[in-house]
Amino acid sequence: MAQGSRRQHPVATQTEPAADPKTWIKRYPDVPAADSREIIELRQLPLVGATRAQLFWLLGVRKLADIAALDETEFRSDPRVAAYPDGSIVDAFPLIQGYAKAITENRALVYGADPALESVEGPLVYFDLEFNAGVHEIFLWGLKRSGDVPVEQWFSHRREDQRADRERFITLVEEEDPLFVAYGSLASDEVAIREAARSHDLEGSWLRKMRFLDLLKRFIFTESPETQRVYLPVRKLKCEHVAVFFGYKKPRSIDVRDGYHALKLYQRYKRRPEPSIRDRLCRYNAEDLYQTELIFEGLKELFRQEE
Repeated sequence: MAQGSRRQHPVATQTEPAADPKTWIKRYPDVPAADSREIIELRQLPLVGATRAQLFWLLGVRKLADIAALDETEFRSDPRVAAYPDGSIVDAFPLIQGYAKAITENRALVYGADPALESVEGPLVYFDLEFNAGVHEIFLWGLKRSGDVPVEQWFSHRREDQRADRERFITLVEEEDPLFVAYGSLASDEVAIREAARSHDLEGSWLRKMRFLDLLKRFIFTESPETQRVYLPVRKLKCEHVAVFFGYKKPRSIDVRDGYHALKLYQRYKRRPEPSIRDRLCRYNAEDLYQTELIFEGLKELFRQEE
């Protein structure tokens, strides 16, 4: 285990089974609180929340470098890990350790080229939506072709105009068959499109033809040690944070914080259409497109170096 873990283990205060990690951790009174500086330091990794960070502390881990240095066999066989109620940490450990190593060494760790980048076909279109999932409403479509070309955006707040935007998107899919390169689309944009299509009775074969490459799920965070080929030295996996690793600098003019903030601004716009609000939303959406392109090109370069 990590240096310092050979000391006498803290004594549990109870022996009966614990129903959840929080209850289990309370058995060890020496473990710092979830909001303590020691535990927050260990929570700066994907897949590591408060109780997992406390478990690592219990094992003698005091910094991310200690996680990077852990022996996986010893980790799996430690009785405290076996007793920890969240058994999924054992399967997640290789991913956690991969990110810990990348952050500790402050460099991307690449394990072979990814065939997904070798089989890219069709025109590439970087893609991002702003939408209201509750009512299946897409109010801003952002598209960008590869290279130094202008961003194309469709912004609408009236139902009939939003239907026209969907029909325009269908035409694009059917006529060009592009590969939409996006970040986190599998759980957001793709779902929004399908639900909006059903809402507007626009379902058809184009939904099956629609092609996406989700950079988050395909490369950045696959959720599987067997398919994860790159570990970036980033503590948060949001698009903006990953883009910073590849050299992105956020313009000061962008004041929309996230998708929820964008939705609230849009709802305000519907009550009183102000051009300044529309401009803020479009600038925010465009930055997501620039970030996505930067990440995609950066990943290609990283994998190219491994060929």
